[in-house]
Amino acid sequence: MEIENNVNKINTIHYENNNNNDDNNNNDDNNNNDDNITLSVDNNENSINNEEEINKQNILEEKHRLLKIKIDRLKKLKQKIDKFNKLECIEIFKIIKLNNQKFSQNKNGILFNLIKLDDSIINQIEKFINYIENNNIIMDENEKEKITLQISFDKK
Repeated sequence: MEIENNVNKINTIHYENNNNNDDNNNNDDNNNNDDNITLSVDNNENSINNEEEINKQNILEEKHRLLKIKIDRLKKLKQKIDKFNKLECIEIFKIIKLNNQKFSQNKNGILFNLIKLDDSIINQIEKFINYIENNNIIMDENEKEKITLQISFDKK
């Protein structure tokens, strides 16, 4: 009779009735009418391997998901950097250089691998990009206001 089907999905515990009523063993010390319980542990190698494979698969899927998120983030970052003027690109290069990151330089400009940058450096670059974007919005608003004031002044 099985007491438990599955303990930790690895071991199985069995109940066995070891009551011997042989006439040859009638000693009170050796023979009582109670059932003896024997525990036997069965290691299920397949279960362990399956669990390990499932865990490995889950870890790989999570790493893949996180890498995809990082790559999407870096693609957006690259698209924004590509739109910058030379001075803004120099400021990004300063962030790279200050953090002792590898880069190369040729006639096309300064090149670096975004994927190899730490998150802290990427955060610094994103912070700078947000600063530039907000600054551009403010400058556009100021320019519109300047034009509006110029038009109203010219009318008088």
